[in-house]
Amino acid sequence: MIDVKILSEKLKYLIIMNSKPNFDIQEIYFDFDYNENKIDNYDVNIKFDYNGGLDNDINSFGYDIKRMSEKLQDIIDEYTITQEGKIIKGNTGKAFSSEGVVWSFNYVADEKHIFDMSFRVHYTED
Repeated sequence: MIDVKILSEKLKYLIIMNSKPNFDIQEIYFDFDYNENKIDNYDVNIKFDYNGGLDNDINSFGYDIKRMSEKLQDIIDEYTITQEGKIIKGNTGKAFSSEGVVWSFNYVADEKHIFDMSFRVHYTED
């Protein structure tokens, strides 16, 4: 069985080490789809607090979110989870992720800007 908590902590560490400082990663969780005891595909769900400004320059905010999404996708593509449930460095060409989708946003002026973003990872056929 896959230890989702360990996978989450490892990926959280890798994202923090490789991401912009104006994002605070709060939680990472996975949703795995199985096919005959192997992972068929999975979602990487990332909850983060955006520490940059929202009110003064909306274009800057949009650019920051776009860059964060691209950076997260690069990291998820670089550190993929094998169909057996292990994180490996370097994509072997057997898995690819979708673009990030923001599906939740919790905004409280001058306090928090919490986003939930998801990436879907698919495996290619051998």
